[in-house]
Amino acid sequence: MPGRETIWQTQRRALRRAERKFRDGDTEGLHDFRVALRRLAVVAEAGERPKVARGAAKLVRRLSPLRQLEVDRELVAELARFGAIAPPDARAVDEILAERFRRGREEALERLGGNSAKELFARLGRDRANGPVVSRLARETGEKNVLRAPRVLDDEGLHRLRIAVKRRRYALMARRDLGVPGLEGEISRWQTLQDSLGCANDWRSLLRDLVRLLESRAGDSRAESPLDRIFDTASDRAEEARRAARLAVAASGLAQDPEPSLPLPASGRGAVVARGSTSLLRGETSRSRADS
Repeated sequence: MPGRETIWQTQRRALRRAERKFRDGDTEGLHDFRVALRRLAVVAEAGERPKVARGAAKLVRRLSPLRQLEVDRELVAELARFGAIAPPDARAVDEILAERFRRGREEALERLGGNSAKELFARLGRDRANGPVVSRLARETGEKNVLRAPRVLDDEGLHRLRIAVKRRRYALMARRDLGVPGLEGEISRWQTLQDSLGCANDWRSLLRDLVRLLESRAGDSRAESPLDRIFDTASDRAEEARRAARLAVAASGLAQDPEPSLPLPASGRGAVVARGSTSLLRGETSRSRADS
């Protein structure tokens, strides 16, 4: 349609706006920037622009540890706000997380000035027609492409389902941006399920980071530290969130995947880090809400 912007112009505008928010230190800047990158990756795959898709996904991965630290701080503050942990314990742990977040943000801003980010924005600046995006997104979100729940909803199964649900929602949002009507109800339903799955993943990811902090302080002579006390409380919250996520999956009416999932992981602190990822706490990458 003459005068109407292409999907690429829409994505570029959203990405630039979110990037500015992140650079300016907006409280929602990091989250919005990663969401814009993930939405771009879904559209770029559908539009047969693999370099754009890979570039967006690469930036998301690099920002994932930083976002997880941000979420960790939010959850610790939540525990303190509702009286689940003592304020001194919350402050002690937040100081550790805040310092790592500060350093991580400086590194992230430096990376945004690097070649990977520049190449992504340069490629996205070469506008194209919508091309195959419309038909491919329609197939991805169509009735024949059924999204199924893993047969075993362990932590890994919940994580994989969360990624699939988020991708489905982003594809529907892209179709809405293209002018397809009547999608709000479906987008809202996927958002509700995504929120429940994301909550479970957030608490599990916090436990992983707390375990690594505890390991890094293994030589501390104190019998119990704020990290220990927060870990015990967060473990209870993580189990509550896991149960709520499973109930949300059951209520969603999703069909089960015919293929069995891996066995349930072992319990305990060691099992928290046995599956999943590392984090910026050790200068590595993270798979968390960050990777969703």
